[in-house]
Amino acid sequence: MYRLQVFDERTTGMHWQTHKQGAEHYRRHLAAAGNLGEGEPARMEVAVAIGADPATMYSAILPLPRIWMK
Repeated sequence: MYRLQVFDERTTGMHWQTHKQGAEHYRRHLAAAGNLGEGEPARMEVAVAIGADPATMYSAILPLPRIWMK
């Protein structure tokens, strides 16, 4: 689960901690885009769900085993 900041009607910023999975996905995205650590960061498309049942919300914050990260 991540916090979003709305900048305009088409753009949001997403906050994640560097040691969490969202940041790892973004690092891989940057590496695939070829601009890791240089210039303007590449935008990454994400899907956002607003509101859900409590079990789904809780499962969103649980860490996955590393086997699922491949």
